Amino acid sequence: MGRGSGRAVPGRDPEEGRVGLLTCAACAFVCVFLLVSIAVTGVAVQDRRLLACADRVAATAAGAIDGASVYAGGSGADGAGADADGVPASLPDATAAAERALAQMGGTTCAVGEGVRIESASLADGDLRVSVRARATVAFLPSFLATAAAPVLVRSSSARVHEG
Repeated sequence: MGRGSGRAVPGRDPEEGRVGLLTCAACAFVCVFLLVSIAVTGVAVQDRRLLACADRVAATAAGAIDGASVYAGGSGADGAGADADGVPASLPDATAAAERALAQMGGTTCAVGEGVRIESASLADGDLRVSVRARATVAFLPSFLATAAAPVLVRSSSARVHEG
């Protein structure tokens, strides 16, 4: 009677060792699930923080632009630069104001991922629209994989330029 005969060896439980292996596999699965959940939650939190950064940058930059010249048809800072329709768009002073606002908040509100950059800034109908981007940092991800696997987050926000 060999191993495959289906008869139990006297004094030995036929299930011995299998329960331990199954328990180890279940624990490993739970650990992997927790690590992935922590990483995904970290990216989601960074996305929300980037949106808050975009809101703050847009509001601060809109406050720095001269509203009277925007509503008079100019570009804000120098009173010129409207397009053929008379609507100012993608203005250097809006971008500069957004860059200054980002520099002021770089260590606080805008400390997200591997650093926040201004993607674009435009001014149309008295609304300043700012887009910011940052590469998220993923927890438990080795640095050599971070550049390939970490998502690039882009968020936009707009703020009204106040007249006068």
